Parts: sequence; structure tokens; C-alpha cells
Amino acid sequence: MTVLDPRFAGLLDDVDVPIRLFPEREGGRGGYYEGLCFKVYASFGGELLEVGDGGFTPWTRRLLGNAKERLMTSGLGVDRLATLLPD
Repeated sequence: MTVLDPRFAGLLDDVDVPIRLFPEREGGRGGYYEGLCFKVYASFGGELLEVGDGGFTPWTRRLLGNAKERLMTSGLGVDRLATLLPD
């Protein structure tokens, strides 16, 4: 989890899954994600591998012209999962 805006730091207290902070994350910054973003990992053979990511995006706020609008989205790389599954 990467907190991009300190106002979102309190959300981490309400999440009921294991979280590791990743403040040095570079990807997703610069307007793609805002507030906070995250990566999704899955265990394959005891090794944690990245399979997706997500975060708050600003585009719905602009689309709807509503400054209060928030959208948190995530995606899973199905093709990535397929390469990690045993034959």
C-alpha cells in the first residue's frame, strides 16, 4: 500500500487483510492514482508474486464534474496468473 495523500492514511486502520507499506513506489504516481494505491500479491509455491494493482483514480471526478466523487479500482492480470499456475 502506498499512501499518496496523508488524508487517506486512516483508511489503513479499517482494512482486514495483511498490508505492507510501500512508500517508495514510483508506478502510478503523477496523476494515474491519487490518495492511495496498492499492489496485489498471491502466493505461488511459497513465493509472493505481483498479480495486480489498484487505487483511487481521479477520472470519474472529472467526468462527472463532482469534486466529492471517489473511485477505487483494481485489476488482476489474468494472463499473469495463467503464466504462474502449474501445468
